[in-house]
Amino acid sequence: MYIYMYIFKYNIICTYMQVLRGFSAPVKLEMERTDAELAFLTANDSDSFNKWEAGQTLFTRSILALVAQAQKGEVLSPGTHCV
Repeated sequence: MYIYMYIFKYNIICTYMQVLRGFSAPVKLEMERTDAELAFLTANDSDSFNKWEAGQTLFTRSILALVAQAQKGEVLSPGTHCV
């Protein structure tokens, strides 16, 4: 298990836990992640599969949100993390 820790100005600490890194057996793990966490992992994760999975989850959420907006007749606007 890896934990990434980044320290920014004003001592704000952001951590993103990575479990099952490099694990090759089929495993189902459900974790709730925010769009910001997924965008960060898509841009910065060193594990190619985890990077791909984060991007797939983020864009699937965005597409489903756009479908929901269209069904309500709202103006379509993509999420801020997918532009």
